[in-house]
Amino acid sequence: MAITIIATPGSASANSYATYAEAEAYFETRIDYDAWTDAVEETRKAALVLATGLLDKSYSWAGSKVSETQALRWPRYNVVDQDDYPVSHETIPGFLVEATSEFALMLLADDRLKDPETQGFSQMKVGSLYMQISKGDRQRVVPDYVDLILAPYGVTHSTGMRTLERV
Repeated sequence: MAITIIATPGSASANSYATYAEAEAYFETRIDYDAWTDAVEETRKAALVLATGLLDKSYSWAGSKVSETQALRWPRYNVVDQDDYPVSHETIPGFLVEATSEFALMLLADDRLKDPETQGFSQMKVGSLYMQISKGDRQRVVPDYVDLILAPYGVTHSTGMRTLERV
């Protein structure tokens, strides 16, 4: 089934923060983007749609939605950039296009949604309770670089932290 990217700001049927053309233009300025070029166009489009959905699920964004009928959580009112200038509520801001494209690339390069094969602790001590989580236990769904781009505009819920269960 062919995926149609709809990146119209405020649209009730929008499914991506970046158009396919915007993502292609972004990767012309990026080094080491083989996962993007190796993928077929339909897979690239699917990655953009998935990245958008995961961003909306992973962040509490600053400001408020422009309309309750918009499908995505951007555009937004009352958001300022790092220099305290207002972010337009009529467009999808460039930082979000960049973050969406970058996240799509990372989704193509690695399945960030799968559960790790091994989970748990590499060390545990009961007296004075010392625990060390296994380093390969779980990667964050939202990559650090994407979070760095978006940090001024919202707070991520994608910590990758494990819940402790008493057995």
